[in-house]
Amino acid sequence: MNCFDCDTSGLATPAVAVCNGCGAGMCSGHSTSMPRSVQRPNGLGQSATPRSARQMHCATCADAHIA
Repeated sequence: MNCFDCDTSGLATPAVAVCNGCGAGMCSGHSTSMPRSVQRPNGLGQSATPRSARQMHCATCADAHIA
């Protein structure tokens, strides 16, 4: 799989990740790593784990996630 953003520019760069938002392949230059809180059931509610998980986003989805 090649990076979607590089491919639209005419380059064939191998993808190293898949966007969590849209599913597009991304190279290391077009990917953004963002923390994601992990929730687990705890009695009648939920509690967050002390460590965050990692989620990868393309530039378009990262901008939409932050907005």
